[in-house]
Amino acid sequence: PVGAAAKGLADAAYPLAKSINWADSGVLDTYVAKTPANKEGILALLNAGLAMDPKVVQGAVRAHLDAMSDVDGGSLMTSAKGFEEVTIATAKLIASAPPAAIKKVFDTVPQVQTLNGNWFAEMPVADALKSYQAFLETAAAVKR
Repeated sequence: PVGAAAKGLADAAYPLAKSINWADSGVLDTYVAKTPANKEGILALLNAGLAMDPKVVQGAVRAHLDAMSDVDGGSLMTSAKGFEEVTIATAKLIASAPPAAIKKVFDTVPQVQTLNGNWFAEMPVADALKSYQAFLETAAAVKR
């Protein structure tokens, strides 16, 4: 179920992700530049990683490496297939960790909710809603 939901998310989100120049992403660059790291957030990320199934972690790294093989050099965007594989692998990573570990990441990484809102604000409303709905469906599948 997680893989199927994540495939739906990838299909819905790919047009939005493809429209971003990842080499100069504005919203993400601003977030990184203006959001100081904190010990609690870093520990939450590391502990979530430790809690994940090592085989799933290896699968996710492989998906990312495979996706990098067909990245467009200018925008740093992969193909639809690569994006789908990375999205599915990431959803499975999150599903392999205890929900409390993932929630702690979102609770402690500064302004991550604002970052997500800022991403959606730059996208066509219909596309953002479609992508967000697919995200919610994926989140529900991960919770099971």
